[in-house]
Amino acid sequence: MIACVRRNFRPDWLFSIIAVGILSFAVWSGAVVAAEEPEFSDDYLPTVFITGANRGLGLGFAQQYLARGWHVIASCRKPEKAEALNELAKQYGSLLTIEQLDVVDFDRVDALAEKYADTPVDILLLNAGISGGNDKQMFTKMEFDVFEDVLRDKYYRPVKNV
Repeated sequence: MIACVRRNFRPDWLFSIIAVGILSFAVWSGAVVAAEEPEFSDDYLPTVFITGANRGLGLGFAQQYLARGWHVIASCRKPEKAEALNELAKQYGSLLTIEQLDVVDFDRVDALAEKYADTPVDILLLNAGISGGNDKQMFTKMEFDVFEDVLRDKYYRPVKNV
């Protein structure tokens, strides 16, 4: 309730964040399942591109798609430190491609867009994001100006058409 008293606070943002979080967890945990598994021809390998795939929901999505036999392009800021993702690479071999990507490094975003321009991507899962820093986003120490910047995505810059 304290947060609602703050000047310019928009409670609908909080609702959106909570709803997305609940839906993401439900999908990741298997509570929400598609009515039918999509059908692909025998010679087609479906591809999913996942940002922020080194932990949490991104890693969970990568595991699920790999288990279904999809090609997963998994990106994260520091692939060399993504232990769980590297273990998946050992297990799944060529089904998993790991790419270095910080979502606010627009030159790298453009480079990956160009690299995969001729690769059909069936699902693009934009899971990575910015938090504003853990020290500024704790429940009792929320810095609302930083939180607002995160929600407004002040780092946004349109990706070039390739």
